[in-house]
Amino acid sequence: MIAGIHGRLRSRSHDHVVVSVGGFDVLAFVSTSTLSRLGNVGDLVDLSTHLYVRQEVIALYGFADDAEHATFEKLITVNGVGTKVALTLLSTFTPEALRSAIAREDAVALARAPGVGRKLAGRLILELRSAWGDAGDAASAPVTSAPSDLLDALQSLGMTVAEAQAMAEHEDVMGAATMEDRIRRALQHFAARRF
Repeated sequence: MIAGIHGRLRSRSHDHVVVSVGGFDVLAFVSTSTLSRLGNVGDLVDLSTHLYVRQEVIALYGFADDAEHATFEKLITVNGVGTKVALTLLSTFTPEALRSAIAREDAVALARAPGVGRKLAGRLILELRSAWGDAGDAASAPVTSAPSDLLDALQSLGMTVAEAQAMAEHEDVMGAATMEDRIRRALQHFAARRF
């Protein structure tokens, strides 16, 4: 079992990275959240990993933190959720936001993730709600105070649900007088964070 990889980032793509480890180049599929935290080509990286072996498929999945890793492993236990859908969910939501949506039984929010329809969202809620605790756990999770029209606008501009929430709740964005100013400021902060 490969529990983790530690090495130099050789290349990066929209859904995977290649890391040089002890004379080998290792390809690991990652969420956009992990990808945004890895730095530039040539930087040292440290990923915990999940080795996926099914019939003729062997793939390695990398995670920047333990919460994302644990959430991925729980997601792929759900019938109908493969590794691709699990990474999509983790690219759309933070682990905390995902757990909160499941505990609140918010199928509409879950279905916003690409490839997750209402039926699969319902299955996620059914199979994971008890494993991740009751709604009492979600009650302590922060509820977004950002207007839904701002969140929708930021998502239509390419942000994930988690990214849109984070940008919309930024103090500078919340202080803007008009919707146009909020969107502009959110995009500025988003660009500054990614590059």
